Amino acid sequence: MDKRRYKRYTVDGLSGQLTYAINARVLNMSMEGMAVETNRLLNVDKKYIIRLGNGMDTVELEGTIVWSNLIKTEHQSTGDVVPVFKSGIKFEGLLTEKAEKLLRFIDKNRVLKLEHRLHGRFRIDSQPAQIGYPHDYTIKKLSLSGMLIETDTTFDPGIMLEFSLTLDNEVKIITRGRVVNTRRDEESGRYSIGVEFINLSDSNREILSEYLKGII
Repeated sequence: MDKRRYKRYTVDGLSGQLTYAINARVLNMSMEGMAVETNRLLNVDKKYIIRLGNGMDTVELEGTIVWSNLIKTEHQSTGDVVPVFKSGIKFEGLLTEKAEKLLRFIDKNRVLKLEHRLHGRFRIDSQPAQIGYPHDYTIKKLSLSGMLIETDTTFDPGIMLEFSLTLDNEVKIITRGRVVNTRRDEESGRYSIGVEFINLSDSNREILSEYLKGII
């Protein structure tokens, strides 16, 4: 975090959500849910954010994990052995607009062979998919280049996360950030995490700049 270019301000009462997304392979899908493979265990009964496709065809949904099992391990070229989990996800809050986008996604990417249809589910051609679990955090210090946050989950330095933060005027900023450092508070058990903003948009930078001017 570039402390010399931008002053960090102590703030109070600001919070947000961060999401660490993992890559997933979609096995099959319907309008009610889908099955995926991942290299990380997804927690049953937890709600995740699912992002399908990319660009203009991106569909973002919410879903709850109903089951998740270790099915095999894979040997990588590096010599590492990684687990492979298969999980079932039930879609939540599928309103009309999202339902229409999901239907178009399925129609565009489904494998059309009749024998691949499974009880209303379709096998899907290989498409990028990401699954993320949101974590709440509070902001302790804030600048135009990053922030110091407190949360109940630790993340390794270098990991990229997606952040949404809501300012006092209820304006929400969404941006990506890189974990710079992590420190655990022994008394509370919570973690202080230094974050560097990555590619903060001009509009978000202007909003944040105006907010910081107001607390000087």
